[in-house]
Amino acid sequence: MSVPIINTPNGLLFPVKFLGKGSFGAVYLYQTYANVLLPPTYHVCKFFYPIAKKVKSIHNEINVMNNIYKLLDGCHEYLICHTSKLEIPPSNDYYQDIFNFLKTHSREILDPTISIYGYISNYIEGPELSKYIFNSQEDCANYITQLFDALCILHSKGIVHSDIKPENIVFNDKIQKFVIIDFGLSCIYPQEKSLTHKQLLVRDEVSTSCSRSTDIRGTALYTPNKLIHARASANKQGKVLTSNERKFQDIYGVMVSLFKLINYTYPYNTIIINNRYFSDERTYKQSETSFPLIDKILNYFFDTYLYNDYNYVCNLFTAETCIPLFENVLKFNFNT
Repeated sequence: MSVPIINTPNGLLFPVKFLGKGSFGAVYLYQTYANVLLPPTYHVCKFFYPIAKKVKSIHNEINVMNNIYKLLDGCHEYLICHTSKLEIPPSNDYYQDIFNFLKTHSREILDPTISIYGYISNYIEGPELSKYIFNSQEDCANYITQLFDALCILHSKGIVHSDIKPENIVFNDKIQKFVIIDFGLSCIYPQEKSLTHKQLLVRDEVSTSCSRSTDIRGTALYTPNKLIHARASANKQGKVLTSNERKFQDIYGVMVSLFKLINYTYPYNTIIINNRYFSDERTYKQSETSFPLIDKILNYFFDTYLYNDYNYVCNLFTAETCIPLFENVLKFNFNT
């Protein structure tokens, strides 16, 4: 089932093809009107399922995308770019067409009395990182430096992605850059320092803030187990997880993703999952590939993580420090 033409602040958008679906919604490719003199521009429309219990999470993702655009004063080549918000009430002429489209993709019952929300973003043509082939150490080096550059930009504005993994990174064929997508689990630290958990809860931005000390987001295999212990400690002391503790989750996701893609396995020797997150003290495999400098970086990272205090690791491996730290290794001849 297709979707209708939609009217946006930037004009009419025409449906091209279905791109995919997830637990929160479905994604469709659109294009602007085109003729001989005016080639089309392509956009991605993400429509969220109208389900009452998911409305809070839906608004979180939309608000984060809005805030990223505002905080960065526009788009950035390493990040998917939100261009406008969609709100389609049941009274809208094309509500029923979009509702029926979403109904064919949702595993849950949709509520026809709830508005359909969504947003429009730029279209990135290229493979997911999970389908990208690293042919050389230079490829790996580009991935590391570009991802940490992107995280530097996000983290400097207090934005934590919280779900860095191969499925949420796309290689943009047009500009030859890696791009971070899907900010559905992201949160933002307020600029003020030393706010208590209760003070944060009364803020208007609570739906997008990183203020909930009990809330750890993300995918288990790309989440540091020491973050779980840090959360438990923070809860006992009535504190909020520090920004570096949460930001390290993004760093960790970058490194686990690279390890998996060049070693064809996760870096863990044992995998024990309690509910959704790891509960074991992990031990790590050594990276052994045809890329010795990259192996050195990965093994140094996971060894340092494993044998040191979490606070020390979080302060050592920030997006800002990782770039010069790993560039010191990468500056040697890649062919050696």
